[in-house]
Amino acid sequence: MIPEKSSVKPAAGEVLRQACVDAALEILAEEAGPEVDLREVARRIGKSRTAPYICFGKEREGGGRAGLLAATAARGFDLLGARLGKPAAEPREDLLRMMDAWVAFAGSAPRLYRLMFGPGVAGCMQLEGLTAARWRVQSVVQKHIEAAREAGIMAATGRSLEQAMLVWALLHGAATLMLDGQLDLVDGRDRSAGFLDRVASLVFAALGPDRTA
Repeated sequence: MIPEKSSVKPAAGEVLRQACVDAALEILAEEAGPEVDLREVARRIGKSRTAPYICFGKEREGGGRAGLLAATAARGFDLLGARLGKPAAEPREDLLRMMDAWVAFAGSAPRLYRLMFGPGVAGCMQLEGLTAARWRVQSVVQKHIEAAREAGIMAATGRSLEQAMLVWALLHGAATLMLDGQLDLVDGRDRSAGFLDRVASLVFAALGPDRTA
């Protein structure tokens, strides 16, 4: 079912902001595309070079390109969160699907993924709702962990947030190894074949209820 579009139109500044982020995503989707900068974004949306500063502010005020990158990374986290899905009736299978979806997202948008977790946005987490967007993804992972705990397939000791952070770290590590073409060095086999299954087995072994027996 396609959701109905809101009859309330966003303000002109928000439309411009969304267009800038869309253009940045377009650049990042190009395998050999240029760097994301305000001039290239302005050119792609058919606006003057100063247009992006209207929504992202000036460089000397902590905005400008940093604001654009933060907004683009925030959109990336929202896209990742949508891919991960919510836990349903089968917590173990849902968690495995979530793990697959994370790594698949990284493989489908490598430049965006690197931006989201890279040094380019490390200093601007307070901009453009980036921190909130990261926490929304963290919340999705945590909900999967909580469903697994309730089903008795993960230990209910400790905080689910800490378990979610461990899964986050493992998935990001697996995704980064895949993007860097290093899985064959780690696994000694064909690329990522079966690698995630073994990562999942380690997760369940480390966090399973038998750990506290």
